[in-house]
Amino acid sequence: MMKSLYPSTIDFQSDSLIITTFTINQVSPDSQCTISIEYPQISGMKDSLSSQKINEYLKDVFTNIPEFYEIENCDSTNALIYEVSYTTSLNSDGFISLIFNYYEYSGGAHGNYSSFGININTHTGNLISLEEVIDEKYFPDLALLIEKKLKDKYNVNNLTDAGFFEDKITIDLERNFYFTPHSMVIGFDPYEIAPYSMGMIEVELLFSEIERFLEASFRFIHN
Repeated sequence: MMKSLYPSTIDFQSDSLIITTFTINQVSPDSQCTISIEYPQISGMKDSLSSQKINEYLKDVFTNIPEFYEIENCDSTNALIYEVSYTTSLNSDGFISLIFNYYEYSGGAHGNYSSFGININTHTGNLISLEEVIDEKYFPDLALLIEKKLKDKYNVNNLTDAGFFEDKITIDLERNFYFTPHSMVIGFDPYEIAPYSMGMIEVELLFSEIERFLEASFRFIHN
C-alpha cells in the first residue's frame, strides 16, 4: 500500500488569508482501489484559537473515511474509487466558503457523488448556518424564487415537466448552500429533487435578488 501526506498547493489567497491544500493518496497493492483526498488548511488569521478550531474541523471532515471505504478492506474482486476534494468559492475578510466535493465508486452502473458548502466565520471559527444568513420566516419566499429560476432555466411551467420529482421546492435549516463574491448558491444533490441524469442542481441567487431576505450582518457582502 502506498500512502502519502504532504502540502501540494497554495491555491487561493485573499485578504491575507491563505488556503493551503494537503493531499492524502492511498493505493492498494493491486491498484484496484484508490483513495485520493485533498483538504484545506487556513493560515493568516489573527486569532490563533479560531484558526486551530477551523483547521481541526476541516481536516476531520475531509479525512474521515467511512470504514467500508478504507483501503485495508479492499480486495481484488471489489474495485474502489474514493475521492474527496474542494474548491474555494469565497475568501473575504471574515467569511470563507469552501465546496466539499465527494465521489465514490464501488461497483454498479455508475459512481455516486455530492457536493456541499462549508461556510465559516473566520473571526469566531464557527460554521455559518442558513438561518444566520436568512431569517427562517423567509424560507418559503426563498423556495418560490428558486422554483421560478428553475422554471425559467428549463423553460417550463411546472418543474415536473422538466423531470423534477415534485413541482415544489422546500427549504429547511439543513439546506446546502455556499457563497460567491456576488451571490449565494443553493444546492441539491443528485437524486434529491431530480433523477441522477440531471446531475447536481444548483441555483445562483444574486445578493441583489435576495437582499430583503438577508440578515443585516450579511448585507455587506454585495456592497
